[in-house]
Amino acid sequence: LSDNGEERAGLFQSKVNKSIKLLKLASEGQSPASAFSALRLTMGKGNVISKSEFGTWFQYVTAITNKNDWEKATLEVLSKYHTDKALIDMIQKAKGGTRKETATQLENALFGKWFDEHFWPKDAMEKVLKVNMRDTEAKPTLRESGTHTAITSTKDVQI
Repeated sequence: LSDNGEERAGLFQSKVNKSIKLLKLASEGQSPASAFSALRLTMGKGNVISKSEFGTWFQYVTAITNKNDWEKATLEVLSKYHTDKALIDMIQKAKGGTRKETATQLENALFGKWFDEHFWPKDAMEKVLKVNMRDTEAKPTLRESGTHTAITSTKDVQI
């Protein structure tokens, strides 16, 4: 760390830039989908959830939607560009980084979506993870741990 405050100035500048971006999106009345594009989150490869622009977008979506609609709005936009399997992979990777809280919120929203769509563990394995349960001896079961419910199996399944 330098003694002249350069690092703190950089942090302050990034927060100012984020606030300016949020104000611009709000003043333009951007929808969640158009804001996603405006922040260039539709471009490039890699884990979109780990990008700093995603944090700006996520904060914007949660600010312009009511408490219960942010999940639907967020997943609707993400699903345009990524499969549920890709989202699961991104969420798991993001949980190991600086976006752990956001990733956990998205994970819970995705589980809620599956619940609303009446997905059973077998459905999640076949429709989302693309594992043909007829071709494996794995028997999916639900395992509850704290606040999360996970799909597990009695045998290892290659995904």
